[in-house]
Amino acid sequence: MGNGTFIIKNEDIVKITTDDKTVFEHLISNQKSDYIFIEKRTFFIRQLIEQRRLKIKYELVESEKNLAAKKT
Repeated sequence: MGNGTFIIKNEDIVKITTDDKTVFEHLISNQKSDYIFIEKRTFFIRQLIEQRRLKIKYELVESEKNLAAKKT
């Protein structure tokens, strides 16, 4: 999973992409996960969404098309 640094303003539209189906299902379903890593990241994401009143678009991508995971 790749992380980036961006300037996010109030009420921005943000696209969150992942190539991990477990993470994707967790994000769109708002259910608890058994994985502490996923829970901690999701807590941060939801907190940011609420504070900034963001509009979120989730996208599941194939691993081969995940730009954050590409090796140079």
